[in-house]
Amino acid sequence: MNIIERRPVMFILMAVASLGALAIAFAATISSWNTAVQPVIIGVVASVLTSVAIGFARLLTLRKAIPLRLATTGQREAGKTVFANLLFDHLMNSGEHLYSFTPESRSAIAVYQAVRGMAVEDWPPATVKGSVIQYDGQIRLSSRSFINVEIGDSAGEHWIALDARSARAEEADYVAWVLSAQVIAHVVSVETLRPQPGALGSQRDQLAADAEDLRLIGRLMKSAGGERKRQPTLLVVLSKADLIMEGSHAAREEFSERLEKVLYRVFSANQLIDDPSVRAIVDPANLDFSKLYRFSREVEGAFAELYFTFSSIESLISDQRAEIGRRIELITVLIDSARRYARSGGLRAR
Repeated sequence: MNIIERRPVMFILMAVASLGALAIAFAATISSWNTAVQPVIIGVVASVLTSVAIGFARLLTLRKAIPLRLATTGQREAGKTVFANLLFDHLMNSGEHLYSFTPESRSAIAVYQAVRGMAVEDWPPATVKGSVIQYDGQIRLSSRSFINVEIGDSAGEHWIALDARSARAEEADYVAWVLSAQVIAHVVSVETLRPQPGALGSQRDQLAADAEDLRLIGRLMKSAGGERKRQPTLLVVLSKADLIMEGSHAAREEFSERLEKVLYRVFSANQLIDDPSVRAIVDPANLDFSKLYRFSREVEGAFAELYFTFSSIESLISDQRAEIGRRIELITVLIDSARRYARSGGLRAR
């Protein structure tokens, strides 16, 4: 999909051509009028056309900036920090032919250092509770259209618990930051979907707690919007898939190749269950995706759109050419979500 919009420019050019044709027709009409009146009429018409031309020039140079704030949520050690850094790294290294991304220098340095460390299993430190680490940049879609990107990495928090106690000032800032996002990236470790002897109840509780948190976030966003009910996009990020496969070296290598085919692709809930590439990693790893499907049914009504994707540090060593196409798929979905949110201004109360 071409994400560069051309229609506004086409409309402006058509309008200018139409005005030019009208001016020519008008000039031909007044040529037969009284010569004393002609200069006055021509002066008035010239003034009007000049004003219109200035207006069109301003439209042509108008810069339209659309906000894209992506807030990560999820439980502790789910992989939120890794995903936030990998996503920003993808923005810096993907899609040169579709968009231009300019990172804020501090963010670029921090992400570069984090990604270089992850490649040798030197993991970034855990995010401080109640804080948001923000990575900023700008996507240029055309000469007049920009996406202001803010990716926020946060510590694992249970929103139900936050709501039940008096929040500290930093927790209030964290809540406000998340509630102002256009996209919620909720990170779930795929280990949660793997049956473990004697832990089935806790697994159900963990996914149920995630769903409860997300429903609360959705309700708070709607109420914060006043007459306009905010409904962001929910992106469920399935992380740490590279850690769940055991067995021989050959088996792990084969699983890694299969995993690369789904990394950063975007799925609906139904596609996640039915896609052959997903099944190729779900079955060998003994993952129960029916739990995830039930989870999606519980949260989908609170958000405008619901998507799933896979994240893994395998992307740091995978085939870059094949990887870029999948990265662009994810980034395009995020851009479209920001545009939809901006066009609607939030959903009006019904």
